[in-house]
Amino acid sequence: MEGVEESSTPVHDAAARRARGYSWETTREGNFLAIKDARNSPRIVSRLAGQLVALVIAERPDLAPFPFALRRWATAETIAALIVRRLDDIGVIDETGEVRERLNRERRAEERRAAEEARALGLDPVSLARLARDRAEAALSGFDVEAAIAKGREVIDARAVHEGGDG
Repeated sequence: MEGVEESSTPVHDAAARRARGYSWETTREGNFLAIKDARNSPRIVSRLAGQLVALVIAERPDLAPFPFALRRWATAETIAALIVRRLDDIGVIDETGEVRERLNRERRAEERRAAEEARALGLDPVSLARLARDRAEAALSGFDVEAAIAKGREVIDARAVHEGGDG
């Protein structure tokens, strides 16, 4: 670049920092200093979504065979929560007095996606009741519920692999 002097020593060389009076600590593994919006950090989203999946499986072990579906739900739920947190941090209204419509649209979309995934998994009261009713009807009709669950698991896993992984 024109006007920029090339240096033979790294900018963050310890001796150069001391000579200039810099005293900040060198960042360590796992720091989050540069992250302004956590929903854009796969490291943060993945970790939080994983914690949600673990919590749900602890409460609903019957969902353990559906890791890809759980991960899709948890990811959407996590991103929605991180958008809400971002809006709390920066305010719903921007510096010009306008509503941060883009973030609100993204929040609504993620909440809608999370709700759809939750319904598919039986994570809300209505879908859980429907699931219980369907299982009871299937048991009475002689339908092989376990075989249907196994087939459903195969379809969900195949869909997740086709869509690019665990979400």
